Amino acid sequence: MKLISMTDFVLSQTTPDWLELCEFEENSYKVYNYAKFLKQHLELWMFVPCDEDGNILNEFDCLVNIYMHTKWFEAKQRCLFEGFEICKISQNQKCVVNKKFHLDYNFKQFINIEDLVKYDLQLTKTAINQLGLSDN
Repeated sequence: MKLISMTDFVLSQTTPDWLELCEFEENSYKVYNYAKFLKQHLELWMFVPCDEDGNILNEFDCLVNIYMHTKWFEAKQRCLFEGFEICKISQNQKCVVNKKFHLDYNFKQFINIEDLVKYDLQLTKTAINQLGLSDN
């Protein structure tokens, strides 16, 4: 599933002429969850694996230690968007990039997830499950 605007999401929900109460409640729940999702402030862990303190976990550094590799894998599973990696600009500057754009670490150019809709980003299975949109 790709990140879409709230309007497109609401319109994509099935709305037959007559909704059973449980169908109405389920659609309302999905719409509410998606609205909350879009309003989240951006954080680095949404794009790349980070530890509990917000420090980026480098997969290659974590390969030498099975405990750290497990932590990296768990952190990777928490990410909300697919296809991002770390790009080193200079010794002290890094950014998060994918094929469409890059983000500096302080996300100055964006306020929340809703600001990223125009980039047509792919959501991870984790994000889809959190939104209650998975088919299983």
